[in-house]
Amino acid sequence: YEDRCGPIVVDWLTERGFDVPAAVVVVDGSAVGHALRAAISDGVDVHPIVNIALGEADIVATRVPVAPGSVVDGRTLTELQLDIEPGFWILAIRRDNRYLYQPRGWVRLAAGDDVIATGPHEGRERLAELCGWRMVEDEDDPTGQIELKPLRAAVTG
Repeated sequence: YEDRCGPIVVDWLTERGFDVPAAVVVVDGSAVGHALRAAISDGVDVHPIVNIALGEADIVATRVPVAPGSVVDGRTLTELQLDIEPGFWILAIRRDNRYLYQPRGWVRLAAGDDVIATGPHEGRERLAELCGWRMVEDEDDPTGQIELKPLRAAVTG
């Protein structure tokens, strides 16, 4: 189908001084994840507008910091199997102001890392918990921004 919303959003943002790439139109499903991975590997940062653009898609993009002592702290991506539960595909890891794109299974997460991932909306809360956070959503915020609060007790895997 012809996308009419994407170009309008791009024009609106550009008119307000934002530097944005051209709209990328894909069908729902795995194509969304592939397009997001391509954008991340091109250096595009995950912004709340991404979740607005995804609209009713089953896939969301998120960034979650790794808290010290969390379930994921010190463990490899292979050990964690985040693609299975909670169903998130890790697009990149931000560490020391640098990005590791499309990290492989041997990569070990550490406190202070930012995990940038896509996956099902219903899995966001579990991903946050594994990283040591409780997710607090503002239902009145149309951007889908979430606030992360530290977990009081250690989460077990």
